[in-house]
Amino acid sequence: MAVDVRPDRCAALLFFAAICRVPESPRWLARNGKRGLAEAVLARLGGSSHARSALADIESTLADETGWVDFRELSIRACDGCFCLGSRSPCSSSGAAST
Repeated sequence: MAVDVRPDRCAALLFFAAICRVPESPRWLARNGKRGLAEAVLARLGGSSHARSALADIESTLADETGWVDFRELSIRACDGCFCLGSRSPCSSSGAAST
């Protein structure tokens, strides 16, 4: 009985084997109250001194987050100095195309 070994099946098997070795996101762990696990993941990647400084950076950015993103403000900032979609003129500071 011959076994059909196709490259796509091998690639899928390697992908699923490799994904088990990918660490969880230290940022997600820290955000969800799992500081010890976050530090362990960072230590595995870069050593204990790197883990302490990286975790401090992560925690400081998490403290600055509000949890809400104002997409209108983002679109206005992204549109400054560019051309608005559907318009051939530069955007004004309000985000609307100037005429």
